[in-house]
Amino acid sequence: VVDVIGTAPNSSARTDGFAIASQSIQSFDDGAHADADIRNQIDIERGRPDWANSMNGALRGLGLNWLDLNVRGPVATVSGTAPSAEARDLAFAQANAAIERNPIASGQINRVINGITVEGEEAGAAEALVALSNAEGDSLSAEACQDAFSQAMQGRNIQFDIGRADISIDSARLLDALSGIATLCINENGHNVEVGGHTDATGNATQNQTLSEARATSVKAYLETAGVRADGLSAIGYGQTRPIDPASTPEAHEKNRRTEFIVKGE
Repeated sequence: VVDVIGTAPNSSARTDGFAIASQSIQSFDDGAHADADIRNQIDIERGRPDWANSMNGALRGLGLNWLDLNVRGPVATVSGTAPSAEARDLAFAQANAAIERNPIASGQINRVINGITVEGEEAGAAEALVALSNAEGDSLSAEACQDAFSQAMQGRNIQFDIGRADISIDSARLLDALSGIATLCINENGHNVEVGGHTDATGNATQNQTLSEARATSVKAYLETAGVRADGLSAIGYGQTRPIDPASTPEAHEKNRRTEFIVKGE
C-alpha cells in the first residue's frame, strides 16, 4: 500500500498530482510496483493560503491599507474601497503583478477578479464572490452557489445592445464577478448552472424567444472564454413566457428583461 500525501491548492491540482504520482510509482523499478495499492491522501488547502497573507501585508506596506486579497481555489478576488478610479486601477495592477511574480501564487491562480469599488459607489457584484470565497467547509453546496449568483445579480442586470445579443462593455465587471462564482461552483465543486434569458412582452413573441436564446448563449460563451467548464453550463431562452411583473409598464418591462443563473447541483 502506498499513500500519496501533501496539500494541493485546489481539487484539480489534487487530481493531477495524484495521477502523476501514481504513474511514477507504478513504473518504479521497471514496473515492479505496477500492482501497488495506491491511495490518494492529498489534502486540499482551505482558507487563505500563506502566500496570500504575505501578499496582503506587502500590498498594505505600499500604502494600500484598504486593499484585500481573497483566495479560494484558482480564483483570487481583489477588493476594497479605493479613493479614486486611478487608485483602483493602479492597485489592481499591482496585485496582479504580485501574483504573477510569485511562483506559488501564479501556479495556483488562473483568474484574478477586480472587485475594487471607488468611494461613493455602491457595492459591486464581486462582494458575492468574496463571501463565497470565505465560505466555511471543504466544498460549496448548490445552495451556497445559488445564493452567490442571486446576490451578485441583486439590483443588477447584464446589458445588451438594443435588440441584439451583443453584451455591452458596461457589464464587463459584473460578468467578471459571475465568472469567478461560476469557476468555483462548476469547475471546483461540480455543480451545473443554467443561464436563462428572458425578455419583456413588447414586440413579437417569436422574435423575443429567439433573442432570449441568443443572449443566454452569449453569456454562456463569455463564461467559457473566462475558463468556466462548458459541460457545466447550459443556455436556455424563455422569451416572454416567465415575467416577474405582468404589468404593461416601463418598470415591469425592465424587470422582465433579465438573465438568471440557476444552480442545478452536481
